[in-house]
Amino acid sequence: MKCIDARGMVDLVCVRFLIISLVVLFVGSSRAELRFGAATVSITPAEPVALSGQRRVRISKQPETPIQVSALALESRDGDKVLDQAVIVSCDLVAIREGILDKVRAKVKPQVPD
Repeated sequence: MKCIDARGMVDLVCVRFLIISLVVLFVGSSRAELRFGAATVSITPAEPVALSGQRRVRISKQPETPIQVSALALESRDGDKVLDQAVIVSCDLVAIREGILDKVRAKVKPQVPD
């Protein structure tokens, strides 16, 4: 199955297949309740930005396509008992700079039980 189209964008059929596969694997044959949530936000810069990945600094005037961050949160429960949790985050970026991931984890940690 081809998951990337000619523009380098993820094919929605692949995303749906991935979500259905995760749901089947996550819940399996148990009688657990599955809860999920999803969100997508634009992180497209309004101003020119320096681009990474070249030997010299290049400045982007404007992106060719919107730049987004998407998140999918999954949780299985048996009554009030949380069985499993997972969060999948996808960023339209080449890389996430050092320190950013630690800040995200620190912000999320108080909201997630141990």
